[in-house]
Amino acid sequence: CSCRSTVNNVPRSFIRELKFIHTPNCPFQVIAKLKTNRELCI
Repeated sequence: CSCRSTVNNVPRSFIRELKFIHTPNCPFQVIAKLKTNRELCI
């Protein structure tokens, strides 16, 4: 799984794109790519 921990207080204005990842062995993951090119799990 690519998400080890999640962050739930990311301002929407910081997010450039969202990726939704659904793999059989992992819980549903949402990855936010920020305008600074960091990727966070939300």
